[in-house]
Amino acid sequence: MSMTTKEISEVLNKALVIELEGRKFYLECMAKTNHAGGREMFRYLAEEEWIHYEKIETLYHREFEKEYKEYKKIQSAKEPQSGIFPKRVPGGNIDNKSDALDALNIALKAEDNSVLLYERLAGGSKNEKLKKVFTQLVLEEKKHYLILEKEIESVTGTGAYTDFKVVTT
Repeated sequence: MSMTTKEISEVLNKALVIELEGRKFYLECMAKTNHAGGREMFRYLAEEEWIHYEKIETLYHREFEKEYKEYKKIQSAKEPQSGIFPKRVPGGNIDNKSDALDALNIALKAEDNSVLLYERLAGGSKNEKLKKVFTQLVLEEKKHYLILEKEIESVTGTGAYTDFKVVTT
């Protein structure tokens, strides 16, 4: 089933909000941990969310200019909420095992919800540019999910984050 322009606009609005909330969440997590690997992982995820935001915004502006301008008016008037990421990171020190697991599990669920949203967008669009961008975002969000799963395993097993390093190829 193909999505209407209005439905695509609504989902793009939500996707932009999710990516901004995700970035904010990961930056706050980064600030609340002293573990170098944990800080690096959260920094990386925050940076990735910003890259996703820019991809979606560029596509939105290019493909749906009228709807994008309306989104920008609404965005500047209020702070929308997606309900995917919480406003605040739980706990005061996410080096603490229980607080770290809370933050990582919230992030894991949010990444999973992002995958579902982007799969829906890719599958519901006849626009090949939209389909391509959202198919790529699905793959990237799945990568984030795997990173978070690995961190949860580490924190559960050792009580600490892995020594996360960004690998460039």
